[in-house]
Amino acid sequence: MPVTIGYRLPLNDIASLRIEAGPYFSAGLFGNSKVNIYNGTAKPFNYSEENCFGKDGLYSRFDTGISAGIGFTLFGHWEIGLNTNIQLNKFDSTENRSNRTFGLSTGVLF
Repeated sequence: MPVTIGYRLPLNDIASLRIEAGPYFSAGLFGNSKVNIYNGTAKPFNYSEENCFGKDGLYSRFDTGISAGIGFTLFGHWEIGLNTNIQLNKFDSTENRSNRTFGLSTGVLF
């Protein structure tokens, strides 16, 4: 759930620029992980399936980070934008890895 603060800057009669940023928080509700062992053939042997969150799981259930975006509003009704989310905590407790996502959005305001 992102909480962003933005500013809209009118460029001309047709377009305006939107800039936004803020923190986000998310929680993983459900998920399973499977460990497959390949025995020399193309078909894997399913070794185990377990909950991937929690104290026994591989991944952290909670995620916090920073969200930022930039976009344009055209003719007062059409929106196009780019955004990114950068995770601040690590999703894998055993290694130093975190997520970074990028997105493209379009929309119609009515």
